[in-house]
Amino acid sequence: MTNSCPKVTHAFFGIQTVPIPPAAAAQAGVPEGLFVQAVTPGGPAATAGLRADDVITTIDGQPATSNIQLQELS
Repeated sequence: MTNSCPKVTHAFFGIQTVPIPPAAAAQAGVPEGLFVQAVTPGGPAATAGLRADDVITTIDGQPATSNIQLQELS
């Protein structure tokens, strides 16, 4: 008997991010977006040049406001 269950895959970017609320961004003098806390060495984000302390401001042409946006990319 073969397993006919579909395989579930999730996008892996190799980054850990947190949203920067508008008020916090204004107070810190940084753009609103997703603050990159950590980057997996050798992962896709590292290969693309992202580093810890970067701020992602747009995702697929839309303002970056939530980690869910990253999860929905595939």
